[in-house]
Amino acid sequence: ENIGSGIVIQEAGLVLTNFHVIAGASRLTVVLSTGERRPAAYVADDAPFHDMAVLRIPGGGLRAAALGNSDELQPGDPLLVVSSGLVTFQNQVKAGVVSATHVNFPRPGVVLEDMVQTDAAVNHGDSGGALLNDRGEMVGLVTTVVRQNPSGDTVEGVGLAHSIKSLRPALDAIVATGGNPRGRLGIERLGTQH
Repeated sequence: ENIGSGIVIQEAGLVLTNFHVIAGASRLTVVLSTGERRPAAYVADDAPFHDMAVLRIPGGGLRAAALGNSDELQPGDPLLVVSSGLVTFQNQVKAGVVSATHVNFPRPGVVLEDMVQTDAAVNHGDSGGALLNDRGEMVGLVTTVVRQNPSGDTVEGVGLAHSIKSLRPALDAIVATGGNPRGRLGIERLGTQH
């Protein structure tokens, strides 16, 4: 069972989270900060280019997060991480600063681009949480915590979030059309001839 966080991005019931939180799930449930459980349906994702997915839950009584401008972030700016608690499912808030912007983070087969690095405490279950600026606007989607550098040395205080700017094209397409088609290069074999 995967547990993670998510953010309501449309009051009609769209929720943004990380793809790795929902990957392989046969049933999806969103637990609101009030404790109410709502069934969720997968809408679309942008994996592996962005570790993001959009779910739909029944609307009503929801408040959407305000999306900010991640390009305005500067190292040293204050940030908050808002995510669900692993035990209570109530929102938890952690404070930190912008450590770096426009970070590229390699993953097998892909490089996650334009990440925001923060020293706010990011732990298991925070994936899919909101990275907020000092105006309470969402400027990032909490995605991963880095525990080791490429040499294998232990590191602390390195959390990474997809910048809202990097997510906007995929997010806008999903909100508008319910999908996120991407072009691809390659040759496809349609049939065999003898």
